[in-house]
Amino acid sequence: MTVTVEPPAGIRPLNDVIAENIRIQLAIRRMSQAELGRRLGHSNAWMSYKMLGKTQFDADDLQRVGALFDIDPSKLLVTTRQLSPVRSRPVDRPTNRHDSTRPTPTGGRRNVVLRKAAA
Repeated sequence: MTVTVEPPAGIRPLNDVIAENIRIQLAIRRMSQAELGRRLGHSNAWMSYKMLGKTQFDADDLQRVGALFDIDPSKLLVTTRQLSPVRSRPVDRPTNRHDSTRPTPTGGRRNVVLRKAAA
C-alpha cells in the first residue's frame, strides 16, 4: 500500500526545493540538465523525471549530485531564501544598444532624439 502525504499549506514539497537548488547550481556552472544526468550515469529522461518531480530524489542521488557540484548535499535541501549568495556582485550584462533607459557612462540617462525622415 502506498500512502501519499501532502506537505502542510505554505510549505513547498522537498523535491521542488531540491530541483530548484540543482537548477541554480546548473546555472552557476553553465551546465545543462542533460549533462548532469550524463555525469551521474543516467539518461536525460531520468534526470528530467527527477527535476519535474515525477520521481523523487533519494539520499544517494543527493550525495552524488553534491559530490559532483563539490557542495554538502544538505545544501540542496535548503530553500533558496536561506542560502547565501554565490557571487559577490551582480554580473554586468550588455543591454540592447537601442535601449533608451540604459545608463550612460556618466550615470545619467540618454536622451532619445527622433528625426523625421526626409520626404
